[in-house]
Amino acid sequence: GVQLNTAWAYKTFAAEGRYSISTKPLAEIIKQPVETWKNDLVNDFEEVVFKKHRVLKSAKETIENAGALYAAMSGSGSAVFGLFRDKPDAEAIGSKLDIPQSDRFLTRLV
Repeated sequence: GVQLNTAWAYKTFAAEGRYSISTKPLAEIIKQPVETWKNDLVNDFEEVVFKKHRVLKSAKETIENAGALYAAMSGSGSAVFGLFRDKPDAEAIGSKLDIPQSDRFLTRLV
C-alpha cells in the first residue's frame, strides 16, 4: 500500500549524500552463497526510504526474522522481498505480513 515517487527517492538520496562503497564487485557478491549477501549487498535507498516509510523497514525486518536468507527493498522502493530456502517458509511470511495471495510471487532458486 506504500506509493513511492522515484524522483523523490533519488533527490532525497542525493541530498543526504550517503552511500556505501562495497569492497567487492557485484559480480563477485552474487556468486557467494545467498546467506552472505546481507553482509555485502546493500541497497543504499533503504536508509532514505525507511526513514519516511517505517512500514517498509518493518516488513523487511519481519521477513528477516522469519528466516529469509536475504531480504531487501527492490530498487528505489517500495517493494520488499525475501529469499527463502523453502517454499513453505516463503508462504508463511506472506500470511504474517497479511499479503493477499494474489500479490505474492514465489519462485524457486536453482
